[in-house]
Amino acid sequence: MASNGAVYEARSDRMNYKKKNNFRINESTKTLVKWELDIRLVALVEKTNLISWKDIGVTHIDCSLLRAFIGKWCKVTNTARLTIGEMTPMLYDLWHILRIPVTGEPVTGIRPKDYMAFIMEYLGDCPNDLDEARKYAWGATTLAFLYRSLSKVVDEDTYFSGSATLLQCWIYEHIPALGSKPTTITIEMPKVYKWKKQPRRKDLLTTFDDISINMVTWQPYEEYSLRDTLSKENTLCRSHLICFNIAEFYMPDRVLRQFGMMQAIPIGPLKWDRRVKVGLHPTSWIDELSAEISN
Repeated sequence: MASNGAVYEARSDRMNYKKKNNFRINESTKTLVKWELDIRLVALVEKTNLISWKDIGVTHIDCSLLRAFIGKWCKVTNTARLTIGEMTPMLYDLWHILRIPVTGEPVTGIRPKDYMAFIMEYLGDCPNDLDEARKYAWGATTLAFLYRSLSKVVDEDTYFSGSATLLQCWIYEHIPALGSKPTTITIEMPKVYKWKKQPRRKDLLTTFDDISINMVTWQPYEEYSLRDTLSKENTLCRSHLICFNIAEFYMPDRVLRQFGMMQAIPIGPLKWDRRVKVGLHPTSWIDELSAEISN
């Protein structure tokens, strides 16, 4: 159970959200249509393990649905506080929805003074060797940025800049009644392809107050388990998620039902300061969070 301080802060989060929920969802997947790759470029992108993004195309973002969900977000635990308990996107969800790697080295480093010089030094004018990119945990980076974006909106930021596509598809996977009939996909395809063209809805601000436990699909990816290259156990430990200058706490023990386990009363979140490096720094999160990263 969360401590009194955590409960108070969670209530404060919701009050802040009610004061200002007219934020912008800062995502447009229309630009992905312009991403035309020839055979040579496809081969290069495949080296990065990010090739699944190539075919996502346009996703219809339901802003009302996302605003309703964000109204339930608690930045203390990085979970949504629903009437049926806590839920949140996990690394295992991200792997199935986007099919980008969630394990590997953290995406972090020292902020360069000159980005163009930095790119030229490490990638060159026309990068031909991107093998190094596949060793990074791009999925963990995506989830860290999503968590931070959700918390910033709770704190009255005017832009939600996390992956709206990821969050929306996660909602549809776990609460399919909020979507319409999904598109049929093959077993190898990212789950995001199922939900690309869902209709937008209105007046959803109380939707998540009405969710019953029978409406929730706790483990939507079970039919894929035999062929999966990522086990749930590999994503079932507390850790930090790193996104360059962002560090977010990852607490799967608070949503054990999403892993097919019985949920006990969760222990309180660790006391830590939500930090972000701004400006130029001589050190990176690798230096500051070396112990957490190694674990």
